[in-house]
Amino acid sequence: NLELYDMFDSEKIKPCQNAIFNNDGIPGKNPRLMSFAMPGTTPAYWWPMFSTKHPDDYKKLLADNNLVDRPPFGPSKAASNVGDWINTATEALALADSAITTRGMQYLVFHGVKPGESFYFGNFAYDKDAGGKELKTGKNPEFNNILEGLETRMKKGLLWVTDHVSSHQYDQEFRGVTIETLENSPTKIRLKLSHQKDQDLYDLPLTFTTRVPASWTVCHLTEGGNPAKEVTIKGSMVTYDAHMGEVILKSTTSSLPTVSFVTVDQSKAEDAGVATMTIQLSAVSAETVTVPFTVTGTAVAPGDYTINASPVIISAGATSASLTITINDDSLVEKSETVKVTLGTPTNATLGTAKINTLTITDNDVAAGGNLQFTTETFDQAEGDTGSSTKAITVSRTGTAVGAVTVDFATSDGSATLANNDYEIATGTLNWANGEMGNKSFTVTINGDTDSEPNETINLTLSNPTGGAVLVLSDAELTITNDEAVELPPEITVQPTRSQDIASGSAVTLTVTAIGNTLSYQWYEGLTGSTANPISGETAATFTTPALTATTNYWVRVSNLAGDADSNDATVRINPAGNANASSDGGGGGSCGLGSSVAAMLVGFLIFANLCLRQSTSQTNRNKM
Repeated sequence: NLELYDMFDSEKIKPCQNAIFNNDGIPGKNPRLMSFAMPGTTPAYWWPMFSTKHPDDYKKLLADNNLVDRPPFGPSKAASNVGDWINTATEALALADSAITTRGMQYLVFHGVKPGESFYFGNFAYDKDAGGKELKTGKNPEFNNILEGLETRMKKGLLWVTDHVSSHQYDQEFRGVTIETLENSPTKIRLKLSHQKDQDLYDLPLTFTTRVPASWTVCHLTEGGNPAKEVTIKGSMVTYDAHMGEVILKSTTSSLPTVSFVTVDQSKAEDAGVATMTIQLSAVSAETVTVPFTVTGTAVAPGDYTINASPVIISAGATSASLTITINDDSLVEKSETVKVTLGTPTNATLGTAKINTLTITDNDVAAGGNLQFTTETFDQAEGDTGSSTKAITVSRTGTAVGAVTVDFATSDGSATLANNDYEIATGTLNWANGEMGNKSFTVTINGDTDSEPNETINLTLSNPTGGAVLVLSDAELTITNDEAVELPPEITVQPTRSQDIASGSAVTLTVTAIGNTLSYQWYEGLTGSTANPISGETAATFTTPALTATTNYWVRVSNLAGDADSNDATVRINPAGNANASSDGGGGGSCGLGSSVAAMLVGFLIFANLCLRQSTSQTNRNKM
């Protein structure tokens, strides 16, 4: 909320920066780089005033305050001249596609405006009562479609979605990085990475590609003070993310050990005290193995249990370590609760298949009139083609038989509905006499049909216990299992070739392979998901393009009665030298692939954020996203 001329006063900028860090709870370190701009004001009004007329002072202002110069938006159709107003996901994704096709950068700015409110943005006003449009956020499908579209393009290696500051950081590091070879032996490569920027501010990892000897079969990477991890060798090349400092690539004859749970799912009474989960390596490691984990489930810590803090450490030379769960015994009458532990990505090891272990804590408390519960959380009954069938739903009384007790039961629609005549409603009361324990039951009637459909569910509920009884498991589900053949959506097993180079004036044939019943095909020109340009008559698994003189994208939708499957987009490029050379196949992304580096470089965004949409490119020894 600085006044216009205060934007160029360091003494007034610093308190503003501190307020952002200290009051808004933004995660991360301080100081750090921040974006400097004034969206919402006509660029012609303020931008040249300082940066152009006083360039040296402007550069010093940025440097003194760790600010990154973000150019103004524009040109615009809006009165404020701050950029084009976007009202649909199609428009937003077109902006992303323009970054891809031009191999450039675009900004997509979300402003956090509450749906249904008026707002003012520079000289442009949005009035909810004047028929204006607004890109609503949150659960609005239009906003979610933007996020899904960006994610799709990222996964294909076409786009890096980040913020303006991170884009600036990566560029500055990339342009100034120096690579020094410290050692190049048959079994080890040591590199020193450096740049002249302040590493407290410019500390993003860069993506590198290094050629290793052809004899290497397994390669371990050590960088940034992190434990060694295995990197994939592809064609005598390894691609990896690394911070400035020393990088070691080392050949080894054995892969990293895998780490897995060896204990199976277990059940313990609430008064059992402790439960143990054991994690084991497939082989002894010379390095310490660190295994992070997360805990979920219906039990709540610390009231129901306590557990070791993450991560689990397996010392060098050891093969296993254990998690100890201390169970708290309380006096509440409650249903069984679970503690679900999921292993994360380890260091100096790879994650095995047994990565989830569940402890069930069974209750040991009894109400004065006993505990009432469904005997299971799930029941099932075959549907049948005609007529009707019944399913007995059992409810038990446990703990004590003192006194007479009752409980009401009822059914309600899940995915099965009364309107579709899937079942008959059931309501009533179950009774246990004084001295009586065990099971009681009620029946639910299922109506058969010959429809091909997924399994359907009916909700079962217990309520209103009497006689001092307490409900322990009051909700359950009855699944109506379908006995007709279910048609599944198509599945693409072989994608069209992802990218190809052809000579100008040539054509190329694209092919997709899919499985499923009664398949139909429709080819489109454009990126996957864009149905604006269907190609007339191209309704087979194979499509031959017309003679092309410019780079063109194609994709195909495979359909049947159960659904659709969209292929990746196939990019056909015109080779300037007139050569025709096919490059990478489906799913690879060609020379533009980001690979695993996306995970390391991706900066999450929130509403109010400026998104920087950049096309991905690569170089021989330094990959720039």
